[in-house]
Amino acid sequence: MPKAKPVILTKYQKMKKIITLLIIIIITYNNLFSQNIEIKGNVSNDNYPISDVLIELKQENKVLKSITNEKGNFKAISIFNDTKPIFFSAFKDGFLKIKDSLIIFSNEINIILNKENITHLQEVVIVGNNKIVEKSNKSIYKINNKDYLKSTKVDMALKTIPNLSVTNQGVIIDNRKRAIIFIDGIEASLEDLNRLDVKEVSKIEVISNPSASYGDELPGGVIKIIKKESKENFYKGEIETYKGVRLNSFGILPSFSYKDKTITFKFFYSYGINNQNNHSELNRKYNNSIYNQITNREVNGWQDYLSNRLKINLSQKSNIVLSGNYFRYSFDGNTKGNINENNIYNNYESTDTENLKKITVNSVYNYIINDNNSLFIKFKYFNFYNKNTAIYLSNNNKVISTIGEGSAELVYEKTNLKFFKLPVEISTGYKNTFRNFDFETSNFNISQYINSLYFNTDVTLNDKISFFTSFFLDNTNNKNLTSNQNYNNFLPSISVLYKLNTNYNLKFDYSKKTTRPNANYLNPNPIFINPIYTLQGNPNLLPQIKNSYELSLTKKLKNNNSISAKLFDESYKNLITETFTDINNNIVNTYNNIGSANISGINLSFTSKLFKKIDLNMNNGLNYNYYKSNSTQTLVEQNQGFSFNSNLNLYAMIKEKISLNLNFNYNSHNYDLIQTTEFRPLLTFDVETNFFKEKLNVKLSYFDMFSLYDKTKNHTNYSNFNQSIINTNKMTNLNLTLIYSFGKSFSDRFNNQIINNEDIKTK
Repeated sequence: MPKAKPVILTKYQKMKKIITLLIIIIITYNNLFSQNIEIKGNVSNDNYPISDVLIELKQENKVLKSITNEKGNFKAISIFNDTKPIFFSAFKDGFLKIKDSLIIFSNEINIILNKENITHLQEVVIVGNNKIVEKSNKSIYKINNKDYLKSTKVDMALKTIPNLSVTNQGVIIDNRKRAIIFIDGIEASLEDLNRLDVKEVSKIEVISNPSASYGDELPGGVIKIIKKESKENFYKGEIETYKGVRLNSFGILPSFSYKDKTITFKFFYSYGINNQNNHSELNRKYNNSIYNQITNREVNGWQDYLSNRLKINLSQKSNIVLSGNYFRYSFDGNTKGNINENNIYNNYESTDTENLKKITVNSVYNYIINDNNSLFIKFKYFNFYNKNTAIYLSNNNKVISTIGEGSAELVYEKTNLKFFKLPVEISTGYKNTFRNFDFETSNFNISQYINSLYFNTDVTLNDKISFFTSFFLDNTNNKNLTSNQNYNNFLPSISVLYKLNTNYNLKFDYSKKTTRPNANYLNPNPIFINPIYTLQGNPNLLPQIKNSYELSLTKKLKNNNSISAKLFDESYKNLITETFTDINNNIVNTYNNIGSANISGINLSFTSKLFKKIDLNMNNGLNYNYYKSNSTQTLVEQNQGFSFNSNLNLYAMIKEKISLNLNFNYNSHNYDLIQTTEFRPLLTFDVETNFFKEKLNVKLSYFDMFSLYDKTKNHTNYSNFNQSIINTNKMTNLNLTLIYSFGKSFSDRFNNQIINNEDIKTK
């Protein structure tokens, strides 16, 4: 059958730019008599693929929908009558909406679409197995806000994504890797996630093996949240407040966003009160001495967080983004206790205060050279201040640590590159970082200079095999009055994806990362905690090196569900960890490079839809931990053992008006060199609904149901040093949260990437 001629749509004449989309549709018949029709095609612009185009095929009362993937391809299989016409429709935000404009009679049809002034199209619910896209270096999850209650925040959506869990410590990948969060390329916190509606999100990317270009060493992974784009000019805001029945828990969180043709501005502030009551009992045996300590500690504190972001569109090809945030907290503690040392009893009382401040300022200039080439120029300023003050008897112990940091980075990105006819994406960059560590109470400081080069490639060999590689090289120079340290790091990473068939994916990851000690770890001044607990830094610490290997197998199930198994091994060299040291017959907790450590294990993940109503997301892992010190100064030289980790999340909606979420988290043991910590399960329940046409959101949260998580046990058994600590901190609480929304909804998307330095540890 001959090919049909192109159909040119010229209905709209006043347009700023015309983009031609070529859609090649091939219709095949699996069985002529069964009338099963496979329809597949490709959407492109000047031979470059276009993703996220909604394709709709209609025949009488039968409707089939599909969406183009990252390569612009789509495929759909359905039972149509092959003797009747099939009507074709295409939807893409920013393009002319083509609906029922074409009748399919041939095997191949060419269509030319004209781009018009961008108009806001209502969101279309996408049906089909295209919600999850697997690439060699990331998994992409397309978000459908119809799966969640209106006004639901993104942190709840993350709880339903495979291999992810959301805790008070952050977002965790595979039960063990803490992730850094980016919203449209800008680093964000859990506070920011709680301010972002699911309906504003287009997709979420999970990178479990990030390259060193995100920072020499990330805690584990990267979560990239990409928001929907819109050309509408609106404003919106929220006022949130919460109150708990215990611990004087209270907070207020206003936010505001504004957008016009030139600027996009977003402001967010949060203030919260957090009080705690902690009871602990310590028993220690060392050098024929027996210690027993009972402590009651009350902590009263507050914390606040301020975030501002401004995007200015300089032209159609360039923009600049300015962002800044300010985080601080202050906690006042009062400790009372008694010590029994070899049957000699003493009572004691101490007070302490901790103040922490972090300021971050970023600027990013983005110039789009053409559709496939972009240039980024980035600057970052970071300031960290931590002050600890303790008063015991007549002694006033004060320790101050600060970090001042400045960074500049130049990045070039190129997409749709052809290398031996293979599609390739590349990015390369240079980064310069300067840090100054200052310890005011000791007149001791360190200046650090880091120069880094990196080159990333993403290559697709064929429909089955793709791989991502990153090569990162840096030079570090540490200087002070007494020393000059210089060293180089080569930090490669690689991810290989092999699609065994349409349902099974096999993936291998490797990475080498480094972590540099922070100011508190380096500060030589001791911090007094209580009469038998003193913490002291070590200015001679070296960076630690981690090599990670991971092999995973994933099977796709029906309705976008999946099951996966991951084997992993992590080995450390010069691991930075806390140790026990005997200084003049006093036990001091300090930091050392202990030598080596290894963590190996398996993690199983499973997602499903129970009773067609409840979203189940389950992650279970079993790890073996081994720590070995080569230092003769540490009292504990070895620790090892198994740990079991589990996270279970259940989410459901009742008639699309009420959402319910139950989360179960359990980590049986946590190992480090000096101790093993035993935890109890943590159970949290949330119920949420809306009133007044979604203007008022009401949420009731029960944290730590039945007070299961209130007690932890730490124990050390080694040679002539034995110690056990039982901590009780009753954090269970019932919180009521109210969120009032005003203004008109729009997407306040920021599309830029700030400098991310995650090679040092900060609180």
